[in-house]
Amino acid sequence: MASAPLSFTISKVTSEEDFLPLATVEEAAFTGPQTTLFFGSSSNQACLAVARHTKIFRIDPTAIYFKAVLENTNQIIGLAKWNLFSTAGPHLPWPTTGFAEDANTELLSWFFGQLDEKRNAFMDQRERVKERGYLYMAILAVDPKYQRMGVGRKLLEWGLEKADKEGLECWIEASPAGKPLYEKVGWREVGVTDVELKRWGWQGEEQSSRTVSMFRGIGGKAG
Repeated sequence: MASAPLSFTISKVTSEEDFLPLATVEEAAFTGPQTTLFFGSSSNQACLAVARHTKIFRIDPTAIYFKAVLENTNQIIGLAKWNLFSTAGPHLPWPTTGFAEDANTELLSWFFGQLDEKRNAFMDQRERVKERGYLYMAILAVDPKYQRMGVGRKLLEWGLEKADKEGLECWIEASPAGKPLYEKVGWREVGVTDVELKRWGWQGEEQSSRTVSMFRGIGGKAG
């Protein structure tokens, strides 16, 4: 017998009280070599993330947070963070403080700097961006227990509908595993950032980690 569809709602985050469960989802969703190498091994990662997101929520007017909530229990199971930029950039950089004591701040600065540089350089060439700005999908995280159930797709819909309605182009940085989802709704690869893990002290078997820069034209059409 087929299981019943997952019942959940998507809504905009309006209270700082949501950031602890949202940070817990984010911590559970993002695992692998980057997590420890970049952000350290502290057991207090969720609380540190709460402080970072709360600061962004308070001071960055471009940031827009959404949550996915189970209807029967009110449990938060998904997080989306968009930025609605009015210019091509540069913008407020990713935070490189407020992490665990053993976080690799040099790597964080380099990595997020590379992503920002690629995004700003690409978008600076877009005439429509100069006229209207663009939407940046900064974070998409779903509790692993509820992945592949349509939660991520629903969290994307707000931004995609707004972008298509207002004639905005979009940007995202994705993992290779997440790339197919974004391609289905119109994003295309325009660049990659590879981290040579051994260079930064990684002791595991993995040699490198890739992040894919992706662009979405209006309506998901090639731009």
